[in-house]
Amino acid sequence: VLQSAGVTTAPTATSFLFNGIPGLHTITLNVRDTTELVNSTMAGTTLQRIRTWTVDGGPSADLGVAVSANRTSAVPGDLLSFAVAVSNSGPDVAAGSTVSVAWPGSMPWLAWTCTASAGSSCPASGTGTVSHTVNLLAGGTLAYAASGTVPPVTTTLLVTSATVGVPSGITDPLSSNNTTAAAVWVERLLAFHTLAPCRLA
Repeated sequence: VLQSAGVTTAPTATSFLFNGIPGLHTITLNVRDTTELVNSTMAGTTLQRIRTWTVDGGPSADLGVAVSANRTSAVPGDLLSFAVAVSNSGPDVAAGSTVSVAWPGSMPWLAWTCTASAGSSCPASGTGTVSHTVNLLAGGTLAYAASGTVPPVTTTLLVTSATVGVPSGITDPLSSNNTTAAAVWVERLLAFHTLAPCRLA
């Protein structure tokens, strides 16, 4: 709602209505992100001039997630560790955000921990797939960690994927960094057998 020369009016995507009152009105909207120069005929009024204003799109939070592993390749029996970093670059708080982490298919039993920066929060620990809500202050971070031994029988690629989502009513201006994954190549162990010598008749 705008207040201009004692007149209250509601902005729309295409026009502003000034209740039929002529004259030059200065329109100021609180700017959160960007300012646009809009060429509008101000339909329904005597104002037909170019005005500059911005529209507050509501609260926004740039969430991001990154996944890393302690190695790029491994063999069965190696210790494998995954780290998942979740962040909120702001400008607003993202309370009730969702975090999902899927550990490698052959290691779904991994136990994990989560450490939150001051003011943010997440479940402290758990086992298996991560799927819960968290609270992230602007500038807040969450650090998940999990480790385990590569099982003897496994696929050739161990992949951990993670996704973070904003809560309802919050806009993420950059959603391309909300999903990511890290992969570790598993090398097969070759078995060598020694044959006993034999005598040819």
